Amino acid sequence: MEPRTARHGPLSAGTKRLVLVLTLLALVALPATALAGQPVHSVRGHGFLAPLPGEYIDQITIDATMDENGDVEGTIFYTVSYHAPEYTPPDYRGNLWKIEVSALAVQGNVATIDGNVAFDQRNPENVGCPVRFVVTDNGSRSSDPDMLQLVDLGGECLFDGEVPVGGNFTVR
Repeated sequence: MEPRTARHGPLSAGTKRLVLVLTLLALVALPATALAGQPVHSVRGHGFLAPLPGEYIDQITIDATMDENGDVEGTIFYTVSYHAPEYTPPDYRGNLWKIEVSALAVQGNVATIDGNVAFDQRNPENVGCPVRFVVTDNGSRSSDPDMLQLVDLGGECLFDGEVPVGGNFTVR
């Protein structure tokens, strides 16, 4: 019995082009990734905010990083999810804010994140509004919930206050 071997013919012109394009993309991407700084600090997580029982539930997702060069990037999505029937106007139910992160400072388990509203679903005049979030990571095994402080820096597009967060944020 003769051993079986795989027989491959020559590569098609389309396959050769694909291999060439993928090789060139890898060569172009390699220097870009080599130059990028490694993350030094980060804040990541998702949580639910319910400052006054029965009044409303908001959701927030944070993904912010600072690399070894001090470059900061990230996005915060803040959504007003529900208001109780007795809530009085303005009714922001279902409103979405997208906030581009511009600064990040971490000290221990507390992170201060500055940003500007990049998108406001209901009030486009809030685009550019400066905001600050202070996140306290109390650990996933702690009986104390993580805390989130929203600080309006003069744009009056988000409320001020500190609230416990149902969820988990990791500050590194």
